[in-house]
Amino acid sequence: MERSAHGFLVFATTVLLLASATPAGATPITYEISGISSGAIGGIPFTNAWVTVTLTSDTSTVVAAPLGADRPDVVANRGTTTVNIPGVGIATVTDATAVFASVTPVAVPGGSSMQPLVIIATLDNPPSLQSITAIGLLAGNALLGYDLRAPSSPGVQLGGVGRDSSEFANTTLGKLTFSVTATPPTNQVTFIAAAQITPQAGLWWNPDESGSGYALDYKHGVLVVTIYSYVSAGDPIWYLAAGPVSGSNFFSATLDRYRGGQCISCAYAGRPTSPGNDGTVTIQFTSPASATMTLPGGRVVPIQPQPF
Repeated sequence: MERSAHGFLVFATTVLLLASATPAGATPITYEISGISSGAIGGIPFTNAWVTVTLTSDTSTVVAAPLGADRPDVVANRGTTTVNIPGVGIATVTDATAVFASVTPVAVPGGSSMQPLVIIATLDNPPSLQSITAIGLLAGNALLGYDLRAPSSPGVQLGGVGRDSSEFANTTLGKLTFSVTATPPTNQVTFIAAAQITPQAGLWWNPDESGSGYALDYKHGVLVVTIYSYVSAGDPIWYLAAGPVSGSNFFSATLDRYRGGQCISCAYAGRPTSPGNDGTVTIQFTSPASATMTLPGGRVVPIQPQPF
């Protein structure tokens, strides 16, 4: 949210400090706002890119952030935020960040209408009343009653990904600036809040397809998939796919193939080469131990960890 409209997010500093605790029995959750935006990160420009802003937190750390007698129903959840810019990469915001939601309608920044809002914002460290600047915002009656404590998928809403061009966010890829603002919310964005699944690391397979399998490793929101397979003539080949798992527990990456690797009984001769990829592989996780993989060519394979 721009500084000229910061009044919506006036809150006590202690509110967000309390949100950093994670008690036992907590449920991880991600909040994801996606929309078309333009700007630059680390000096690399992007134009009309589908930018996804994802904040990862926990349902147990949602706290009240009352804004006064006229706006008592605002909640906040502090967390870690990443920004995914296609063609550029995924950056972690190193500034303090939080997501806010108005359970009841409030005045939409930059406009005169009253609607519920969800906002992902950066904060100064420590937070102050003038330091809250949105990088993702949406408004719509479909958000009525939403308090950040449960999954939500209200569909396409009015909103924006961006911030005032005079502001920036610090990230692991450098300074992030936008040439568009998140307010007033006049563009279309999507919002998903999903219980975050941590895929079980190890060997996965389809019990009906013995002889083939998939090695999955997951850390810091990134999934690495190694596939040991064969070409149609029967010669062995191996593949590697890596990338983020989205807030909707969905993974998509190119299936890169490799050859010319190390002979197991030979002196080290160097790394294998990648002559390209065989298309896109996607995985939709439904639990830590169940998923559906779609391979290049469209073949769909239910997979699960291999017991041993």
